Amino acid sequence: MRVDLFDFDLPQERIALRPAEPRDSARMLVVHPDRRSSDRQT
Repeated sequence: MRVDLFDFDLPQERIALRPAEPRDSARMLVVHPDRRSSDRQT
């Protein structure tokens, strides 16, 4: 695994400090090995 591929810009203000409200509004980005991506509600 090449860890340099995990180097990306992530602004501090984009990092969650608290859970989403309401909790069922949380989302997750999924990136598949074939580079397709989708977002899912958690």
